[in-house]
Amino acid sequence: MIFNIKGDTKEIEKDLNRVQKKQIPFASAMAINTTLFKIMKAEKTQLSKKLDRPTPFTMKGFKVTKAKKHQLWGSIEIQPNRWKYLKYQVDGGIRKATTGKPILIPAQHLRNKYGNLPKNKTKKLIAAKKKFFYGTPNGWRVQGNWGIWERMGRGGRESLRRVVNMSRTATYDKAFPFIKIADGLTASQFRKILKRELGRAYKSSRRGGK
Repeated sequence: MIFNIKGDTKEIEKDLNRVQKKQIPFASAMAINTTLFKIMKAEKTQLSKKLDRPTPFTMKGFKVTKAKKHQLWGSIEIQPNRWKYLKYQVDGGIRKATTGKPILIPAQHLRNKYGNLPKNKTKKLIAAKKKFFYGTPNGWRVQGNWGIWERMGRGGRESLRRVVNMSRTATYDKAFPFIKIADGLTASQFRKILKRELGRAYKSSRRGGK
């Protein structure tokens, strides 16, 4: 997922003198890059609000490609290795389990501080056969009861509770408005930043000419 910013300066150029116009490429590149890093900061802030305890790996999933004065465009993207799971938070939709790898939905008490099932936890649960079993309880063999179950109680009062649900599909609603955040900041900030950078570039060129 990539969002691009291009240095469109046509509206501003008509109000500039010849010396100021010479500063446009440098000022535009600076304005694009400043805007992109503001967007990245806002994306991270909203990601932590919209998602349940995103991991540091997820929070570091944004990459900025900077503009240059001879290349007046820049971009921010969600890197591919994060996009493969964040796309369901951005676009919504149905996630399908891959072959041999069901979608795991753990009980709350099994989740780590980021809300996820710790690595290799399922293997450890399945290995503890006296306490847990993997599959579907007898008499419950209907879709939706597949998972890891914990044996509760003793003797005639023994009962079961599912601690890990295993599903072939999971449905997601749109939760993280990546493009809307980027669009909004570009619309509200880019022209202001560009005018500021043009002013700085012009002052710098005047000082250099003295």
